[in-house]
Parts: sequence; C-alpha cells; structure tokens
Amino acid sequence: MEGKEPRYLMQGTNIGIFKNRPENERKAAWKFLKFLTSPKNCVTWATRTGYMPIRYSMLKDPRMIEYMEKNPRYAVAANLVVSNKGKQEPSLAVWEGIRQDLSRMVDDVLNRNADPKKVLEETQKKTAERLQRAQGEKK
Repeated sequence: MEGKEPRYLMQGTNIGIFKNRPENERKAAWKFLKFLTSPKNCVTWATRTGYMPIRYSMLKDPRMIEYMEKNPRYAVAANLVVSNKGKQEPSLAVWEGIRQDLSRMVDDVLNRNADPKKVLEETQKKTAERLQRAQGEKK
C-alpha cells in the first residue's frame, strides 16, 4: 500500500503458567521457564527448532551468528524481528477463532473457487459476531 511501511505478522508458540494449577506444578513450570530462557538453552532451542530466540541479546551470541551464517533464511527472519516492523496477533480470547475464519476464507477463495466478495462478507459478519460476544462477556 502506498504510504505504508511493509509489516509482517509475528507469531509463535506461547508459554505460560496457569495460576489455577497446584503450587507444585506452578513451581515446576517456573523452573522449566527459567531453564528454557537461560542464555545457553535459549540459543540451543532456537538453533535446533528454528524458532527465534526470545532474548534479543542471543542474536549476538557466537553460536547464533554461526547458525545464521549457515542458514541465511533464518538470518533474514531474525533481522525482521529486530527491525521492529513486526505486528503481533491481537491479544483477544476470540482471536484463534477469527484467525481460523480468515484462513478458511483465503482457502475457500484460492482452492474452492468461492466468490471473494461473498466469502469476505460472511467472514466479516462472523468476526463482528465473535467480537460482539466477547465484548458482552467483558461487561
């Protein structure tokens, strides 16, 4: 689009600790998170899975630099992350359903010869309904 800087969607797996779990599980989860996010393990996880490291500082780690030299596509993605041009998915409870609807919409148009205008209108209506329901739940 004219006048707009290019952006890309940032997404990935989420890790969290559920507050309604027993204390021993929460403590174990916290230990795991500390283990996984330590500098040593952060780089190991990133280079073995292809996920971006969750610490920006790890992109300067010699092991990450070597990995990016051997995997130029990964380096491109890493540079996009640090460019701060990424857009995260909305933090909404209903977002997963909306994302699935959007994916289905694109699939229907590209692979099932669906009418783009009709499918867009249907998806827009579904999205509005989901958002309206979510708004009602907040009140």
